[in-house]
Amino acid sequence: MKIIIVFFLAIITLHSQEPNVFFSIPDRATSSSRDFFPLWFTNPLNLKHSKQLKASFLVSPSKYLLPELNSLGSNFSFPLADGLNCGLFLEYLGSKKFSYSNFKVAFQKNIFQQFNIATRISTKMLSIDNFGKKAKFSWDAFLEYVAFQNLTLSFSYKNLLSINDFENQIATFGVQSEILNGYSVGAEVRYFLKMYTSYNFFIYFEPFENIYFDFDVKTNPQVVTFGFGYKLSDIVVSLFLQYHSYLLFSNTIGVVLKF
Repeated sequence: MKIIIVFFLAIITLHSQEPNVFFSIPDRATSSSRDFFPLWFTNPLNLKHSKQLKASFLVSPSKYLLPELNSLGSNFSFPLADGLNCGLFLEYLGSKKFSYSNFKVAFQKNIFQQFNIATRISTKMLSIDNFGKKAKFSWDAFLEYVAFQNLTLSFSYKNLLSINDFENQIATFGVQSEILNGYSVGAEVRYFLKMYTSYNFFIYFEPFENIYFDFDVKTNPQVVTFGFGYKLSDIVVSLFLQYHSYLLFSNTIGVVLKF
C-alpha cells in the first residue's frame, strides 16, 4: 500500500506540470469548432456550445496500468442570461485510502462574434488516510479570436496570480484552421513559466456526419492521444487512448447527454 501511495504522489508531482491529471483528454487553449466531444472538461471556451442543458460523465478504469487509480468525472453545462454560459465540473482520482479531487466552476461568453472569453476557478484537494488533507485554489483565463472564417487564434493562462503554489503558471498560444468542412488542424506553444516550453500538434476530422476522430501529439513530456467518438441523436459516446512517455498508458470513456 505504501508503494502505491508513493507512486500516486509521484504521479501528482509529475502532473503538477500538466493541468490535466484526471483524464486522457487533450488539454488545449483552442476550442473545438464542433460540439462533439467532452473537451470542455479541459477548456471552458467549449462552453460556447451550451445551447441547452448537458450532462457529461467520464471514467478512466485505471491510470497508467494501476487499477487502484480510478478516475471519475461529471459535468453539467447550461446557458445563463445575456449569452453567458456556465459549467460545473467534479473530478476524482484515487481509491478508498487516498484521493485527489477537483471541483471547477467556469463561465464563458462570446463578444462581438469574433471574441470568445472564459474564466475558471478550481479547488483541488489531496486526501490520504493518516496524513490528512490539503486543498489549493487556482484561477485560469482563456481568450479566443476568430481572425477569419476558418482561422482562430487562442491564448490561455493557467494559475493566474500564482494562487496555487503547487502548480506552475502556464501560458499557451494556439492557432487552429478548418482546412475543409469537418477537417481541422492546429498547433500550440505552451510555456511553463521559469521551466520549459512544450509544443502541441493536433488534427480533428469527421469522415461521416456522426463519427469523429481526434489525434493529438505533445512534445514535452511526450504524449500521444487518440480520440474516437460516435454521435447518436442527443447522445455522444467517446473513447480516448493515451500514451505518456514515462507514465505509459491510460484511457478514458465519455458519455455526453443533451436535454
